[in-house]
Amino acid sequence: MNQNKFHELYDALVSEEIYEFYAELIHSIDPDATIIDAGCGSGALARKLRQFTENICGFDLDETLIEKAQKNLGQISFVNHDMHEPWPFYGSLVCMSQDVINFTNKPYVVFKHAIDAIMGEGVIVFDMYIDVKNHEENGQMPYPYHWKRTVEGFNITHEVWIKEEKYIFKQYIHPIENIIAWFNKEGFQVETMNYINHEKIVLIASR
Repeated sequence: MNQNKFHELYDALVSEEIYEFYAELIHSIDPDATIIDAGCGSGALARKLRQFTENICGFDLDETLIEKAQKNLGQISFVNHDMHEPWPFYGSLVCMSQDVINFTNKPYVVFKHAIDAIMGEGVIVFDMYIDVKNHEENGQMPYPYHWKRTVEGFNITHEVWIKEEKYIFKQYIHPIENIIAWFNKEGFQVETMNYINHEKIVLIASR
């Protein structure tokens, strides 16, 4: 599948409200924070955060997206990196927005690296599924597409057709009570808040 087409489709389908939501939330937590945008994609969130601070760095596993982020936001540090490995940046606030933690079946490995990357007290912000169901949709912009989401237990399979091309990716549902209990053992308090998408909830873990 043409990865560029899929990335363009994904960016087009993510509502600008989501990035505005995260930008306002993070700004209200600590406007002076050095922010790590983990799973930064093409830099859409970093672009929103830049109105509040220049202290932003980001990484993503997809090298194509990192190149796009660097091209569009050259003054921000972006690197190609796997979140399951020790992180390349240190900061005071970690943000894993728009499904980042739902893309891993090893969330505690990722959370441990996030904690290790925090300087000082530190805050970790992320969203998780709470009510996700099977779903299908068709659309025309920016390309004609068909998107099918199938939920089986704690596993989610996405099948995306763009014209004759097909792309499949997996996500995972993690029990929120287990995540909160793990953070509590690590010395963090966890606050939950409603997300603009009813399928998810936002968690704010802080020392």
